[in-house]
Amino acid sequence: GASRGRMLRQSLTESALLATAAGVLGAVLSVVLLKVLLASVPTQGFPGWLRFGLDVRVFAFVVLSSIIGVAAFGFVPARHGARVNLVDALKSASDVIVTDAEVTRGSRRGVIVQIALSLALFVASLFFARSYFFLARLDRGYDVEHVAYAQLRLDGPRYSDEAAVRAAYDRVRERLDADGRIEQTALAGELKQLRLAQGTNAKRALGDSVTMRDGVWLSGHDVSPLHAVRPFGRRLVISDEYFHLMRMSVVRGRGFGPGDVAGGQHAAVVSQRLATVLWGRDDPIGKTLLAGPIGPSFIVIGVASDVRDPTAGFEGTTVAAWPNLYLSERQATFWPMIYVRPRGLMDVVQPAVESATHFVDPEASLGAVIPLTRVSGEAEMLVKLFGSAVGSMAFCGIFLAMLGIYGVIAYGVTRRTREIGLRIALGARPEQVVALFTIQAMRFTAIGLGIGVLLAAGLSLFTRMFVYGTSMLDPVPYIVGAVVFGLVAMLASWLAARRATLVEPSEALRS
Repeated sequence: GASRGRMLRQSLTESALLATAAGVLGAVLSVVLLKVLLASVPTQGFPGWLRFGLDVRVFAFVVLSSIIGVAAFGFVPARHGARVNLVDALKSASDVIVTDAEVTRGSRRGVIVQIALSLALFVASLFFARSYFFLARLDRGYDVEHVAYAQLRLDGPRYSDEAAVRAAYDRVRERLDADGRIEQTALAGELKQLRLAQGTNAKRALGDSVTMRDGVWLSGHDVSPLHAVRPFGRRLVISDEYFHLMRMSVVRGRGFGPGDVAGGQHAAVVSQRLATVLWGRDDPIGKTLLAGPIGPSFIVIGVASDVRDPTAGFEGTTVAAWPNLYLSERQATFWPMIYVRPRGLMDVVQPAVESATHFVDPEASLGAVIPLTRVSGEAEMLVKLFGSAVGSMAFCGIFLAMLGIYGVIAYGVTRRTREIGLRIALGARPEQVVALFTIQAMRFTAIGLGIGVLLAAGLSLFTRMFVYGTSMLDPVPYIVGAVVFGLVAMLASWLAARRATLVEPSEALRS
């Protein structure tokens, strides 16, 4: 006398209890795992859009996932059960109301979805792993491990002009250079303005300074002076010691020296990449650059070795070099940073800079002392973070897919106990019975793998901004993922099908 609606409510209630328990457990685990993640991956220096924490949106997602679980695993089977033919069901000797075909089809579809989603995540995690190892081995062109930089906070009326600020920085550097713990210091920073002498060094009389904007212009070249060449590199103002401190080399010409003074001819050092962009294979030494259509002219005196960073983009699968322009600190104003190389461990940099700063001005404060490993490792940290998250989901997916395959095959073994017993009684060998169910499992596994490869290719459109050193069309991760899931499917089906070989023919035929 039970109504179909009552049977449906019963199935939904059972599923709701399971989904609620899973949702609560998932919420508790998320708190624990978030702490583990934040402890294992340093987040300082991450982009501002990246936030870590549990809020209403996260728990709303948990609730929504639980509701979807109730609908998917409660409503669908109950709907099938409500549509069963009562006469056929009561005549059947089986205690199962829903037909085997309906259950098997639904189970296989669910497992196919599991395999497809898990494979897509697994392939994405392989790309992240390859990116991480690529970045870890990347030669950036400068010393990342033994250099840190710091910025002084100089406030008050004493530091209202640039000369006072520079004098303070120079005194701090002198104090650091006299510290036995410090090997060398240098100044560097982004260009602010050029110190400009009127007359021979300018196209027009512009006063005491001019701001360099938008790029560099070429003089005596086939590019019109009215169209800037924008190589999107950095325009750095540096002290004479910068290249040596950073373990960079001047591969052609010379670096900056005492002869590059304020009021003299502006000198510039270009990176190898910028030299190639502007002059191709021509020798850049002695070439002229212009700082804007009415800016001063620069004579290129040297070519510095390239600096590579993932943010500069890629040339194929190789990290591109920054097309940098370097200017002398005596010929430009800039936002200075003190770069410090210690003689020993990096731990001595912070106290040494603090001591030097307080000696020069007890009221001055010190900004953060940042090792270059932190700056250069931002891309690695992002790749590691997203790779860890996606990889964790992928391995959970592998485990669930294995359970799904095992469940489908085990259910088939249970429902076909009589058939298996008859086969064994007629002489079938155990390995033949195992092969029967394994082939069945591999058929729907192959469908899931095919869909999963397509999903992985689609997912690559969203993850490629965090993937370095490899093409998203690289077949290796796809092949490895398919092989891994194929082996997982074979293992799960073998474990489930092995139950079939334990069936006693006499008991199976009597059931």
